[in-house]
Amino acid sequence: MTSSTENSVKSSQIEHLLKITDVMEIIGCARSKVYELVKDGVLPRPIYITPTMPRWQPKTVNQAIAKLAEKSKK
Repeated sequence: MTSSTENSVKSSQIEHLLKITDVMEIIGCARSKVYELVKDGVLPRPIYITPTMPRWQPKTVNQAIAKLAEKSKK
């Protein structure tokens, strides 16, 4: 039998999803540009919590930014 402590997720392990306004602030662009970058495959597609509630995983947004940085160095 496992204890409830083992089954619970530590708050430091929880990944908070980013809102569109968070992504806009991180990237430094308008909402329309974020969706353009998603359409072009530059940014990852959002996870839709509800049909009107898109969210992004910070890890995938950071990976996309890192790829853009690498491309710009070439």
